[in-house]
Amino acid sequence: QPGVSLRVHGQLKTVGAMHTPFTVKGGGHNSNRGFSSMVVVHISLARFNCTALDAAAGTIA
Repeated sequence: QPGVSLRVHGQLKTVGAMHTPFTVKGGGHNSNRGFSSMVVVHISLARFNCTALDAAAGTIA
């Protein structure tokens, strides 16, 4: 469960380079092993508690 966007960036680069299926979830879902119907890497954003808009770059972190 990353808490900062830089960690998510690194995780997404890794799964992308390995062509691994993944899903991003925002919280409120069961993360217990074996409870998901999808066999993919799960990246939870449950620890994120704020957002920052960079209008010049067109990104949200």
